[in-house]
Amino acid sequence: MKLEEDRTLGNSMAPRSAIAMRRTFNFVPPLAERSRMKSGDRVDLFFLFRGHDQHWLYIQSERLPVTVREVSPSGYLGTLDTAPVSSTVLSAGASIFFEPRHIPSVLSDETRKV
Repeated sequence: MKLEEDRTLGNSMAPRSAIAMRRTFNFVPPLAERSRMKSGDRVDLFFLFRGHDQHWLYIQSERLPVTVREVSPSGYLGTLDTAPVSSTVLSAGASIFFEPRHIPSVLSDETRKV
């Protein structure tokens, strides 16, 4: 499943650009660091999910860990480590395509042990 950045929030799910999420983080790694991921590295990505109730349409976001499986000139192919809480559209193990610009944080070796 290839997910693309959603600038209009029109898609039901999409990794968000790390630049767009800067307000959430005190530190977003430099693009050079985010461009050097290799197979087995873990990163966090933000996902937007469109939902609705009887009165409103709404957007929910979740920060989910992804493990890099393949590296290509156009980006990364990863596997979603956990299922989102606010949506059933994705499940753990789903394949996610993303680019370095979508990575707001890189999980450290200490985080990997958890």
